[in-house]
Parts: sequence; C-alpha cells; structure tokens
Amino acid sequence: MPKGLKTETVVEDESGDGTNVYNTDEKVLADNNNMIYKSLVKNKKQNDEDGWFYFVHYDGWNKKWDAWVAEKLLMKHTDENITKMNELNKKTKDALKAKKEKRKSVDVGAKVQDEKISKKRKMDQQRELEEFLEPQVRVPIPFLLKKTLVDDWEWVTRSNLLVPLPRKPTVQDILKTYLDGKLKKKTGPNANSTLNIHQEFADGLQDYFDRALGTILLYRHERAQYQQGFRDKQPKAQASSHYGAEHLLRLFVRLPTLLANTDLSDAELAVLQNKIADFLKFLVKNHEEFFCNAYVASNEISSKKGPAKSAVKAEADTSIDEAAPPAEAAGTSMEK
Repeated sequence: MPKGLKTETVVEDESGDGTNVYNTDEKVLADNNNMIYKSLVKNKKQNDEDGWFYFVHYDGWNKKWDAWVAEKLLMKHTDENITKMNELNKKTKDALKAKKEKRKSVDVGAKVQDEKISKKRKMDQQRELEEFLEPQVRVPIPFLLKKTLVDDWEWVTRSNLLVPLPRKPTVQDILKTYLDGKLKKKTGPNANSTLNIHQEFADGLQDYFDRALGTILLYRHERAQYQQGFRDKQPKAQASSHYGAEHLLRLFVRLPTLLANTDLSDAELAVLQNKIADFLKFLVKNHEEFFCNAYVASNEISSKKGPAKSAVKAEADTSIDEAAPPAEAAGTSMEK
C-alpha cells in the first residue's frame, strides 16, 4: 500500500533532470517509500524551487492514494526499468521480512522471560484481583423473594408480558411505609440515632434505584414501555415514583456489584448488610400488598387489570432475552 511520499532518491532516471519529460496520461514507474509502483500521470505542475511535480494514480490502488510526486522519483515505463522495479521491490520486501523476523525473535525472548516470573508472585496478583472483584456485601435473598424473581423473569422474557404501570404502591410508597413502621417502634435512648440510620438507608436505596433502573434493571422487552410509557411523558420524574416492588427487588440482585467499589468501612458494611436483610424481611411480610400478581401483554399496558396469574403461566414465547433468572445469574444465596 502506498504510504507517505519519500523525499530521498532511490532510483533516478537519466531524464529526471527537471525538464518536464513526462506527459499527462503517460504510464510511468513511481517510487513511494522504497517501493516502485506502476502508475499513470494525471496532471503536472512546476515549482520554481523544486522543479516539476506529477499527480499520479497507482495502478491497482484506490484513487484516494493518488498523490503529487517529484519528477526525480519517476522512471519511464520501459522493460529495462520494470526489471529494475522488480529487483528493488524484492530487496525492499526481503529487508522488511528480515526486520519482522528479528522483531518476532525479540518478542519471543521477552515472552520467555515473562514466563519466568515466580509462581508466588502470580498467585499474589490473582489473589489481589479476586479480592478487588469480590463483592463486599452479600445479599441473602429469602425463598419467597427468590421465587418472585424467577416468576418475574419468566413472565417478562419468556411470555413477553409487562408489569402494569404506574405501579401502586410505588417504590417511594414502599420506602415510606418501611420508615413509618420504624418510627412507631422508636424507643430507648438511641432511638433517634437508629431512626436516622434507617432514613439514610431508605434515601440511599431510592437514589440507587432511580439511577439504576434505566441502565441495569430492565429486560430488553421492557425498554419500549420505559421510554414511551414513562420517560417520554415524564422526563424529569423519578423512576421510584412510577415503578414498584417488582423492579425494586431486582436492585438487590445488583447491589453486591454496585457496592463492591465503595469506600465504606467494615463497620459501615456490617450495618448496611443488616439493613438490607431487615428490608427484605419487610418485603416478605408485605409481599401480597406490594407485588403485582397480574402482568399484562404489551398491547394491554394501559389496562388496569391484566390476565389472571394462572393465565400468565401459559406457553412461553420462543424468543428469550436472558438465559437465566437474575437471582441465579448473580449467584445470590437463598434462604427458606
């Protein structure tokens, strides 16, 4: 492939003396970066300081490689010069091949040297990587909620059904109910401090949900509903004011990864894990009230009541978006 024009002379024809010896549409041989190419003169011009230049097209190459070439880099298209071209091109290719082989030899030597790194060092590096990637917060999903996740996955990805929106209660409603219950139980000298911790937990959970819903909490089949049924109509609204427990539960599958790189201390992580477990128990206790038991078909999004739960478990659609339910894919533990 022709590269940047070469400025030094590799082969100089006897007539390459600046006297305009090449004509438009004349076949020539052009030197480009130590390779000689059969070419065709398309135009020409004269420079007072550097003499004649010719705009050439390289045979067999796209016209984007057409370029202005100094006269001293051109040769007449003769049998003798074609022989010279073949000889010079062979020398150039041989030199490039030798250089490539030498570089390959150096790379192999470097690879062998790298393989001599001690086994202990490799194990230390692997251990550091595993510790970095390992979630610091573990979320044990209660059995009822695990089953809810699996049902939710089957209805959306296999039966192409959707959670009817807007949901009642919303995520915000659920969090408020959770805090109201904690407020009623406020007793003891540390009650206010404990309540503040619950409030911070609820606020953080809502913030995570609002940020995560549109990016990691939706199945592909739900994205049109999210965009057309919610975001286009309420561009500034919080997702937690429109979605409910079904999508909130999916967040807990993602939490270990989301929290893996936080700068929380061990003590803070322990408190957070206790709050997560407490909140999941709260969802189990209020499961019938919070979770939808009737998903709807795509063309029934606006209906307030979808098919009965038994009807939802009809024959699954053959197009499957995800290969495994979220709880299993994330490797979360299950409690009965």
